Amino acid sequence: MSLAETTTYSTLSCLLLPLSGYDALLPKSIVKEVVFKPNIQFAEDDSDWLIGEIDWRDYILPLISFELLCNQSRVKKSENLRVVICYAVENNDVFPYYALEVQSIPRPLILDSRALHNHAGMMSKHSEVISHHVKIGSKELAIPNFEKLESILVARAS
Repeated sequence: MSLAETTTYSTLSCLLLPLSGYDALLPKSIVKEVVFKPNIQFAEDDSDWLIGEIDWRDYILPLISFELLCNQSRVKKSENLRVVICYAVENNDVFPYYALEVQSIPRPLILDSRALHNHAGMMSKHSEVISHHVKIGSKELAIPNFEKLESILVARAS
């Protein structure tokens, strides 16, 4: 019996969010729901990372373009828009949930701890809302810094 056959690694259940510039990786526990074609009240400035607001289950949620927040370009999709509803990590009274725009259906992944290595400098544009950069196979992924993202949302609302 080899060492590889007897070694167990901790696992993490995730969702791979397809974005326009690169993909993001979220722990599945932070995702409440994926919504297809939500009713959006668009913000007046369409170049901002805050796309607008959506009405979801008696909540008005901010809809965020993670790409624009990370200084990447955003592909505007008018049809078949999907959003991922996320729980606020910081138990925030202002925004208990928020929504992230995605380009297509998120895919579930189960990763073991060997896959989660920070690959500093993999992506050319770094942002304070990215906690880690990881590589899984040939895919480069960003793990959001949820605390920073939520503090930016709260500051914007004030």
